[in-house]
Amino acid sequence: MIEHSIKCNECSFAGQYSPNPYRFKRWVYDLGAGAVAPVIDRISWCYDCADFVRVEKLVSQDDISAMLADYAQTVKVGGRVLQDDLEFADEVLNSEAQWRAFASEREKSDCRCISCGSTNTETEAEFDYFSSGKIDSFRHPGCGGTLRVVRVESDLHIYWRRAGMYEREPRAIFSKDGLIKIVEELPGPVSSLEAFVPENADEYVSGDSGKFKSALLKNPFYQLGVSVLDNGLKIYEQAAIHTGPYGQHELQEACRILTEPDRRLAAELAWISGLSPEATARLVKYFHGDSGWGGKYSLIRFGNNLPALSETNCLAALLEVCDGDADQAGDAIVDLASAICSLDTDRIMADFNKSRQKADFPSIVSIGEVEKGLEIQKRYYMATVDNLLEQVFTEQIDEVMSSMVARCGSDRYPFIDAVLEKYERKTNVSLQAGAEQISQLVKKLTENKAYSLEANDPLLDELNKAVLAWNLAAKPLRANLAEYGLPHELSREVYLGGFRILLLLISSKRYEQSSRLLESMQKSFEDVPEHVAKLAEVEQIIQKNRAEHENLQRERKTAALQDRNKIPEPVGIAVDARNQALVTEISTGLFWGEKFRLYSTEIEWKNQRMALDDISWIIWGGIPTFDNRGHIIKRDAVIRVGNSERSVDIHGFSESKATAVINALREPVCNRLMIEIMEEIKSGKILAFGNSRVTDNGIYLPKREQFGISPAYCAWADIRVEHELGDLVISSNSDQYTYVKISYLKVENAHMLEMIVVYALKKGVRKISDMLPPG
Repeated sequence: MIEHSIKCNECSFAGQYSPNPYRFKRWVYDLGAGAVAPVIDRISWCYDCADFVRVEKLVSQDDISAMLADYAQTVKVGGRVLQDDLEFADEVLNSEAQWRAFASEREKSDCRCISCGSTNTETEAEFDYFSSGKIDSFRHPGCGGTLRVVRVESDLHIYWRRAGMYEREPRAIFSKDGLIKIVEELPGPVSSLEAFVPENADEYVSGDSGKFKSALLKNPFYQLGVSVLDNGLKIYEQAAIHTGPYGQHELQEACRILTEPDRRLAAELAWISGLSPEATARLVKYFHGDSGWGGKYSLIRFGNNLPALSETNCLAALLEVCDGDADQAGDAIVDLASAICSLDTDRIMADFNKSRQKADFPSIVSIGEVEKGLEIQKRYYMATVDNLLEQVFTEQIDEVMSSMVARCGSDRYPFIDAVLEKYERKTNVSLQAGAEQISQLVKKLTENKAYSLEANDPLLDELNKAVLAWNLAAKPLRANLAEYGLPHELSREVYLGGFRILLLLISSKRYEQSSRLLESMQKSFEDVPEHVAKLAEVEQIIQKNRAEHENLQRERKTAALQDRNKIPEPVGIAVDARNQALVTEISTGLFWGEKFRLYSTEIEWKNQRMALDDISWIIWGGIPTFDNRGHIIKRDAVIRVGNSERSVDIHGFSESKATAVINALREPVCNRLMIEIMEEIKSGKILAFGNSRVTDNGIYLPKREQFGISPAYCAWADIRVEHELGDLVISSNSDQYTYVKISYLKVENAHMLEMIVVYALKKGVRKISDMLPPG
């Protein structure tokens, strides 16, 4: 028989296929009312099976006419064909009308995979060439690699059993939508998997294959090389002559297990039935060999004709020797869970009794024995998965669980729920600790908002890493609860904490840091739709505010450059009626606007004049205007100068021109005020700025305690100066609860205090008076 050995040069995909393998089942469509039609198939690629499988081929009306002519010839020949073929041909001829109507209905439908019923298939002309042996290489769908084809002559022959020459051949019946409805099995080894098990399985076995790698190698059937159909005499003969890596004591014990009915059941439940003994032995060797794990996994998924218990045992054996990636492991666990759900105790008991009858062993009388043995076998399945997660995927267990939950989707399997329950118990302590760590980071960042957020970069980086790491473990549990419509409370707490810091960063104009945290949260909560939507809104806000901030910065730089390049006017050329030399004149920029004028001894604004020597305080800042979403749309610059009797409000300027006004007042007003403040402090006075008290040696700051606020003295070397939302912030280096906020717009000479303290910290002086010029 001609077979094709096929391998991919990019991935681990490998397989062995026969262009026209013998079918152990006849595939038909059930058209209702006794009408049937044959299923015509071809080799195609199924993305759900991840393999080349048999896919239905839709037929035209001309094809039907040609096939009906063949069936008519079969009926005409009559006695020279098998009764089964004759009856089937007669059924098809009587179903002509229904077949033609069904073909017209399906004419524009997608072809379904005969293995799994999926329409996610791909049919190409090159696949037909592959089947006919006319092509040596072609594209691997879904991979991008190249599949190399080697045609070999195989001496594999497939036999099947019949009770009588004219026994009706069993059928795999499909409903109209192409899904398998009923599968009748032949009374013997019938799995199509047998045709694809490599005969040269020994070549795939590594040098240490004698070591026990899965429970299959410990099974008495494998140790003795016998099948479930062999009688006691054959078992004893094999125990006497069998050679292999097992000692005589082990072989004798295996013989006793298989010949004692009470002990035989456990071996039957753990073994593979549905294959010939030779194919079974080759399959077990292939499982424990060095060939790619993905190819072994595809082999089991393709072998859809295996009994449910045998398929379950094969999947468990694969998981025991798994060396695939996390996604493959997650898929295999879900397949195992699905196979466990399909186990039917009555069917298993009936199959075992049928095999025992042929092997001359007593039948199983009580279904309770099978149920008890099956429960033990299920514990083995769970132990296999536990070992896989704890030994092979110790570092990737979160990825395996996420892949497993994603593959399940809305399907619920008790076995998967049990695996997730164990995972939750194991990770609950670490999740609680991780959530507490994130909560503490959020608390620190919130309480330390008086600090510059630039200084808190390490805390923010730690928060980013903590959120990403925490959600990697929480995602599988969150996704599983979501399928039940339940929230994951810890995830909500972590999200709210991170969202709180995100808003704080945005309000502080720390757009780069807020973008990094936003990216971490979007990646962490991508599986929660309501969080995704909210974070998308925040992303738009960050982008908009960032663009506005960058535009404002460019305007300021442009204005500063223009002011620096501007040639100053000669002082004293312009003289007003009072013979005052005009030093600077700055306009609001409007045709009907006002002008600020600085003379040699006074200022003028809107017909108000104040002598420079009469100015005892100055304040300036920006008053923001917000839109209905809380975004700053503009800032109105305000400058006030005055004394204890009156004041002059200077406003209406853009930020750049307001800066020019301040720069003009810096020499005649600000420098004088700073010297006067330092002289007062030197004389022993304690000056109040907001809730702080300034002395020559240090400053008294409010300390926030559990039952109130008390003043705390800090030397100049023990403080730091920062800004936050229009406030001057002076805080203690040693106590995060000791700080003061001084409003630039409400506290007189706040800017003067800032310049004094910043200069003192820069010079490292112990007293403010040390900065006064000598004399």
